[in-house]
Amino acid sequence: MKRLLFSLSFVVFSLGSWAQPPETLLLSIAPASAAGSSFTDPSDYSPIFWYQTDTGMTVDSEHITAYADHSPNGNDLVQGGASAPHFTNAVQNGLRAIDAATGGSLVRQTLTQGTVSQPMTIYFVAAYSQVAAYEFLMDSYASANRVAVLAGTSLANKLDLYAGTDQLTTAAVGVGWHYFTVIVNGASSKIRVDGVEQMSGLNVGANALAGIRFGSSYSDANQWKSFIGDVVGYDSVHDATKLANVEGWLKSRWGL
Repeated sequence: MKRLLFSLSFVVFSLGSWAQPPETLLLSIAPASAAGSSFTDPSDYSPIFWYQTDTGMTVDSEHITAYADHSPNGNDLVQGGASAPHFTNAVQNGLRAIDAATGGSLVRQTLTQGTVSQPMTIYFVAAYSQVAAYEFLMDSYASANRVAVLAGTSLANKLDLYAGTDQLTTAAVGVGWHYFTVIVNGASSKIRVDGVEQMSGLNVGANALAGIRFGSSYSDANQWKSFIGDVVGYDSVHDATKLANVEGWLKSRWGL
């Protein structure tokens, strides 16, 4: 972390002469990280989209009407169904979150980059409720080229990654806040929950990503029944160092 050093000299005068030699006080000022941590900012790895709940969210009294991409790529989200999802302020670590349980979804019909082929690494912060058969955290905008992340009681509350073929984690996801990471990479795909690799070497299929929808399935059904925090996506496989940095940044930011 860079530190700025300022030298301040304090001088005391006594009848026009020095009462004592000048004293130098060194102040070390460290710029604050956006997450309040020493982990690498997600922007350092060039995300293709980045949704940060305390930045770029347009709201009325209770609904989210638009959600700007925090990356420089302009993949802004808009209301995706008959209703817009609600938001809740200060829901976790003082941060606002999408309240997906109220219905609706947020979508980007076509990514600025066009159709994004595998591999991809996508990070989520979200709360899970274990109350519905199928809950979609993310899906594609339409039925073609689906890349989906979901859970539900019909899946034994396990996290499911789909890009043409469903693959589940071995362990159930508990009620409450988590950070999830999926690496979508054909037969070498991975699912991570709270910084722990749950499954690797998964063959989830070869679907690309043409558009995105958060909070429901592509048909605006099967809503995620709790809160959604930050989401960050990349068009590459993240190695152990990058995984630790981005997951650590999100964990620190959300107080998990």
